[in-house]
Amino acid sequence: MAQPGELLTWVRVRLTSARTTALTLALVVAVTSFCLVLAPRVVEDQADRSLRHAVSKAALLERGVSGEAVPEQYRSVDGDFLTPDALDRVEAAFVRRIRPPLRFDPDRVAYGARNHAPAAVVSEGLPRPTPRLDPELTLFAQQGEITDFADVVRGRPPAGRVTGARDDRQVEAALTEATARRMKVSVGGVLTLGGAQGETRVTVTAVVRPKDRSHPYWANNRLLTSPRLKVLVEPGSDPAYLWEFGALLDRRAAPVLRDVRDGAVLYWHHPIDARALTADQVPAAQRMLTSLTSGAGATGLSEESPVGDIEVSSGLGPLLTAFERERDAVAPLVATASLGVGTAALIVLLMTAALGVERRREELSLLRARGCSLPALFGRLSAENAAVAVPAASLGTTLALLVAPGGDGSAGGALRGALLGLLVVLVATLSGPLRAVATHRTHQGTDRRDVVRARPSRRRTVAELTLLVLVGVAVAAVRGQGEGAGPLLAAAPVLLSLAAAIVLLRAYPLPLRLLGRAAARRRGPVLFLGLARAGRAPAGAGLPLLALLVTLTVAAFGGSVLTGVADARDRAALAAVGADARVADALGLPEEIKNRVDALPGVRSSLLVHADTRGRYVGRGSGTSFFVVIADPEEYAELARRTGLGPFPAEALRDDGGRTLPAVVSPGVARQLGENGRITVSGVPLDLRPVQTTDMTPAVTSGEFAIVSADAVSRLRDKPHERHLREPTMLLVTARDAAGGGLDAEALRTAAREVDEDSAVTVRAEERARLTDSPLQAGATGLYLAALGVALGYSVLALLLSLVQTAPERSRLLSRLRSMGLSKRQARGLLLVESLPQYALAVGGGVLVSAATVVLLRPGIDLRGLAGTTTTGLPAELPLNAAALALPALGVLALGCLTLLIQAWLMAGRRRPTEPRTVD
Repeated sequence: MAQPGELLTWVRVRLTSARTTALTLALVVAVTSFCLVLAPRVVEDQADRSLRHAVSKAALLERGVSGEAVPEQYRSVDGDFLTPDALDRVEAAFVRRIRPPLRFDPDRVAYGARNHAPAAVVSEGLPRPTPRLDPELTLFAQQGEITDFADVVRGRPPAGRVTGARDDRQVEAALTEATARRMKVSVGGVLTLGGAQGETRVTVTAVVRPKDRSHPYWANNRLLTSPRLKVLVEPGSDPAYLWEFGALLDRRAAPVLRDVRDGAVLYWHHPIDARALTADQVPAAQRMLTSLTSGAGATGLSEESPVGDIEVSSGLGPLLTAFERERDAVAPLVATASLGVGTAALIVLLMTAALGVERRREELSLLRARGCSLPALFGRLSAENAAVAVPAASLGTTLALLVAPGGDGSAGGALRGALLGLLVVLVATLSGPLRAVATHRTHQGTDRRDVVRARPSRRRTVAELTLLVLVGVAVAAVRGQGEGAGPLLAAAPVLLSLAAAIVLLRAYPLPLRLLGRAAARRRGPVLFLGLARAGRAPAGAGLPLLALLVTLTVAAFGGSVLTGVADARDRAALAAVGADARVADALGLPEEIKNRVDALPGVRSSLLVHADTRGRYVGRGSGTSFFVVIADPEEYAELARRTGLGPFPAEALRDDGGRTLPAVVSPGVARQLGENGRITVSGVPLDLRPVQTTDMTPAVTSGEFAIVSADAVSRLRDKPHERHLREPTMLLVTARDAAGGGLDAEALRTAAREVDEDSAVTVRAEERARLTDSPLQAGATGLYLAALGVALGYSVLALLLSLVQTAPERSRLLSRLRSMGLSKRQARGLLLVESLPQYALAVGGGVLVSAATVVLLRPGIDLRGLAGTTTTGLPAELPLNAAALALPALGVLALGCLTLLIQAWLMAGRRRPTEPRTVD
């Protein structure tokens, strides 16, 4: 065993004499450790940002912990539960029980009391769209002073006193500017609330302006900021309307709510701070929510509450569940990319080590001949590699920790990075020495061990067959279990690449022999010598092939996944809108809106239809409502054909003059109606005869439906109370651009609202963008593309290393052939012919394996979770993407050929020696 001083001298001399090899190893180790340490942190950061995005974009009530109590329903409540002290005590109990990882800002909560049901305002002078219906008022008494949350525009803040007898209560309140303007109430106005227990008179003493409309004080109670028009629909009659609005009481006046309709409801809202949540805290957060809503936390809160039992609810649980479902959907894609990069990096590390050992074969043989033991040889080579790998891995790991998103400076992140860097060091340090020990364990003969003549041992044959069987079992498991296959799904492309590499390397010698025999009969040395050289490639030449196969397969698989996701989102966006844009108003659209929209730039055409949600079965069925679409048969059939949403022939709806109308219906409606049946549409009866069924249609985004001819309905139903069936409720817009991207959404909304202020505009391009706004999905896609770029880089590096490994021998060969009269052109052709068989094997095999991978894994992969279209019910299968199959393979082939041409130009351009050396 060498002494430390002798070993250090050996390492210094070796690194000084082989600077290029040392720099190559250092570069590969640094890049590999950097990528290996950075990738997990990027994935975690994307998961954290996606969770915060999902929580923050939800409404306040959907991302918080809320409590509600109706004290008068519980006999155990003593005392006055509407005092500020009682509400504050419950809030303090909430604060003690909402603990990390759930956090909220105490300054951004809303709690207080309101009347259980809106009370009718019988005062004169208020707007009444339907004269017989009075507006309805909800009174709110919330925490703090009103002036803490609003500026007084006119008047003074309401007082906290309640006067008058129980059947004639009097109290003061404040209205917001929007409410006062819409309800035509000024300071000093009196709102009289009717009720079974007597009247309550509310005097408006102030008009206020919210300081921060996003504060839960206002956002959790939308009626406080502006009134809402409530629509009442009764079968067989016109819609009725009434206004709902809210008013603010001083919190000390809350006891008046006992005497308002149905008593008081107490509430507490705590929006969760999304900035404090991380993805790894989701399980703990879910346990905390379960405890608060139905576990020990809920029990303790009710026992401590002075207002009786509190029903705790939260919309955060479904948000966290949806996030976990989305994370599980993208995990296989990220894992597949990670495994692909890891496999390519491992191959390059092994090739780098093999290159160093192969180039020093004679030196190591001489050391063994002079008495160097295997442990001493292993120690010398390990010390050489460690002297390069340890600093390089440290540099790569440190840089990855510094540039990692979020600045992962925690002890856990640093420890994980150190362990991953250590793994790279171990592979880079030990793989070369282990190969050298295995190679020089016994005396090395001079027999050729090339691709054509190599005869794999029985052990290798058994190992390869075992691996092929395991790959077959894994693929069968993925096909049967799909996403439930877990890690097998992520590893399937890499395993298939490994199996393909084994099969291709076994079959590779046969075509080489056949081509060599055919080339031997032809004149000219280039083709024969090139194929002979290809057959004499080292038996270990399968590593570059494996790297290329893994990269090409993972690239094609990922490209197919991304294409399938894009297609699924396109279909979901189109199904959600029904066309490139939709303008809808359930109360009816003016017909002039069509002319205004058709004149907009980017609009090809538009179609007015009547889509009624109040279809009912008569005499059969469960009474469930469904859509009834009344449209022009020709134009609507053309729209269905163009969008692909349930196409049908226009003849199916043609009016035959009878009283039973032909209809295109959904399967559910077809089952209910049978051969024919009667329905009602907003109370108007229609007899239908289903003639065709379809699963979807442009005017209906979800649910059952029936489509009938507008001309037929007009012929049969022309009485005054039936003419509302002729009024359009929806305008379906088709853009000139086939993808719907040429529409100006803002111009469309402006034009629609100029004609109908209450119309709702939905644009296909916006729906498509909404499906891709998740940072987790977008990040997974970006990470996959970045990983593929790194894997391709590693694959190209593997090719370059294979060329470098054979470069000295190739140079000597060209020198001898040039001295015998080989021209420069023939020398370049010889290098191309020598390497093209292996490139053709890698590229052709990569395309075939990639296609086979997609076809084999397609039945077990559902892309709806990754596409974000789980709720649509539309299929999302893995397509066979020709571009993803061909482009990476052609790119690698072109780059390899370019590298060969450069090497041939450099080698063939050297001066031809006048006479060969004796050693040659």
